[in-house]
Amino acid sequence: MVQAIENLATITGTVLAIQRHPRLSGWSLLTLQLESVQPLKGNPELWSGRTGQAQQVAVRTGLLEGSGMESIQAGPDEMRLLGAQLRCAAHLTIDGIMCQPYPEQGSFGLAHDADPHT
Repeated sequence: MVQAIENLATITGTVLAIQRHPRLSGWSLLTLQLESVQPLKGNPELWSGRTGQAQQVAVRTGLLEGSGMESIQAGPDEMRLLGAQLRCAAHLTIDGIMCQPYPEQGSFGLAHDADPHT
């Protein structure tokens, strides 16, 4: 069995697409134009080559709904998320990038640039 390397970084990017996660109930899968990655203190840098590319990022659906954006469960509402800026503390896992499901206050944000609460 391969042991995972502990890692955590703050990532930011623009939401290009969104769908329900195909394997994780209660999670969404965002396609994100990954713009920046900042490994948090004491964590290894495992992210080289990922910025500037579209990456899939798993986000707990409740975070999307709690961020002030309307629920994505109805389908068309997901369009409200397109173009939004996502910022979260994320782990790079064997299955891809996952935002922390219960982030510390202030470590998750999702807003359109014109939103004054960014």
